Amino acid sequence: MALSPRYPQGRPVQPVGNDLGPKRRLEAALGMCEQLLDQVPVKGFKIDPGGGGNWDDVSIKELCERVGCRLVISRDVSQAAKRHIRDNMGALKLVKDRRNRLAHGSLSFVECCGETVTVGELKEVADAVSDYLREAVGCFDSFIAREIVGKRRRERRREVRVS
Repeated sequence: MALSPRYPQGRPVQPVGNDLGPKRRLEAALGMCEQLLDQVPVKGFKIDPGGGGNWDDVSIKELCERVGCRLVISRDVSQAAKRHIRDNMGALKLVKDRRNRLAHGSLSFVECCGETVTVGELKEVADAVSDYLREAVGCFDSFIAREIVGKRRRERRREVRVS
C-alpha cells in the first residue's frame, strides 16, 4: 500500500461526531478522497464517547448510531429501563439525573433518597440499569468482533492469498 508524501504515517482523521462548518467539511471530504485515492492507511483515531457521566438510554442509542453499531435491546429490558419510576424518568435517566445532581451539589443524599425510597425500588432500578447495560455491552462486543476483529482477519487472509 502506497503512503502519501504528505502523510507518510497515515492521514489524521476527523473525530467522529464533530460537526464542521461548510468550508472545513469540504476540506475534510477532499482529504478523505485523497486518502482513498492514494491508498493511505487510516491512522488510529478516537471516538469521543460524549456523555461525561451522562449516559442514559438515549445517549447510548445516539453513540451507537454515530459509530454504526446496531443496538438491539430486548423488549422486556427496554420497557423496564424506560418505565417511569420517579419524576417521569426511567431507570437510566433517573440514575443519570440523581448522579449529576448529587455530584454538582444541587441535591443532598437525604433529598435524593430520603425516607420515600424503598429497598424494592432500589432493586428495581439496579436490575433495570444492569440488564440494559448488559445487553448494550453485548451489542458493542458483537460490533467490535464483527467490524474490527473480523475485518482484520479477512484482510490478513486476503494478504496471505495474494502472497
